[in-house]
Amino acid sequence: MKASERLAVLFSMLAWLVPRGTASVEEIAKAHEISQAEVISLLELAACCGVPPYTPDTLLELIVEDGMVQANLGKELGKPRRISVSEGLSLVTSIKALIAMQPQGQTEAAMPELESALAKLEAALGTHESIEVQIASPAHFSTIKAAIDAASQLEIEYYAVGMPTASKRTVRPLDLFSQDGNWYFDAWCFSARDMRIFRLDRLVAVSSTSREADEEEALLIQEAMEKAESLPSDFAERFSREPGASIVTMVVPSRARWVVESLPLAEHEELDADRVRVTLPVVNLAWFKRMLLSIGPGIEIESPPELISMAATASMEILELYRS
Repeated sequence: MKASERLAVLFSMLAWLVPRGTASVEEIAKAHEISQAEVISLLELAACCGVPPYTPDTLLELIVEDGMVQANLGKELGKPRRISVSEGLSLVTSIKALIAMQPQGQTEAAMPELESALAKLEAALGTHESIEVQIASPAHFSTIKAAIDAASQLEIEYYAVGMPTASKRTVRPLDLFSQDGNWYFDAWCFSARDMRIFRLDRLVAVSSTSREADEEEALLIQEAMEKAESLPSDFAERFSREPGASIVTMVVPSRARWVVESLPLAEHEELDADRVRVTLPVVNLAWFKRMLLSIGPGIEIESPPELISMAATASMEILELYRS
């Protein structure tokens, strides 16, 4: 799991564990769909948490013995947290910033609990509608959003990863989403005659077009729209459905932990202190080759068979360039 995912699971696990007081490691793992080793790792992290001055009596008390976990929040952490006005205002601002980052029209459906919590917090603070947060949208955001709402086509110039020049395409945007600080949109690409994922900051130019889909294209777009409604929220799974994507499993050295933190992985497994096995979708082999070179020695590609020798091949190509 990425650091953000570990934190979310940890909060969920503590919220589940504390009211029960005691539970088995196996039970906790099953309830949160993680391994027992991950449960222990997260509990070790939680045991270092508490409130100032972080003396032993203000830390979380978590005891693991004979496969059983006992949780005691202690006097300070066991009672509801009272926040100051400045802390409340900071929390309101953060929540509004998070909501503002959602695509228009998706906020109420996506986070009703957050909207409800915000309303209660603002009522308590007396700040309703007095705090406004505006998030700068990336270039072409409003154009892509308008095309989705109007079910219209766009002409775009786009720099794809690994391509030396921008390509011109006609697309029908279908969905807009944010991931790891970047905005993307799913679209039907008339050039590829299939679904594609585009990143907004790689767009060079966007313009409307009068081009209409023919009867066959209209049917294909309708199928794509139905598919878009069932697209998984998981970013790695979205990419794995890209045409031509290869699902690569490889073992990387621990110094390349940035792979776990920064790439859309389908899976990852800590083999030992020095190695991590990762599974990720690869759409562009030129990008994948550059990534292998940036990691350096110690990579072992396990699958697919046709890519097993790519790390060695990429290294040899670089050596040949130096020799020439």
